[in-house]
Amino acid sequence: MPDTRRVLSIKPSWRHQQILLLGHIALLVCVWPLLFGFYWTLWLVGWVASLGWALWQARCRHMMLEWHGETLYYQHQHYTLGVGSRIAIGCLWLDLHGPRTRRLWIFADSLTDEEYRFVARQITLHSSC
Repeated sequence: MPDTRRVLSIKPSWRHQQILLLGHIALLVCVWPLLFGFYWTLWLVGWVASLGWALWQARCRHMMLEWHGETLYYQHQHYTLGVGSRIAIGCLWLDLHGPRTRRLWIFADSLTDEEYRFVARQITLHSSC
């Protein structure tokens, strides 16, 4: 395989934000009948703060990944793609091995179609070795 250099700009994902919102709503529905009075008020304040923090973090999630052949640069450190990397419907699971093991979810709407296919192809090629 030729030595490829590709820079991927990952923007915040709308799907990621929807999953966070649905998870928080599911938690609210499950806990609703268990709380009463002042405890419900305290829990609701914490729930709103947690949801706000999670959505704010998701909206600030801008990343740059740089591919140099078999090496991936993320946050100024080099990594290799691990065998635990997977392709799922609408997202990619990257298992990165390097100075510190990292696992990244990259949703399909965070990348352009061409970049998404490139990363999926890299995962497929790496897992077939």
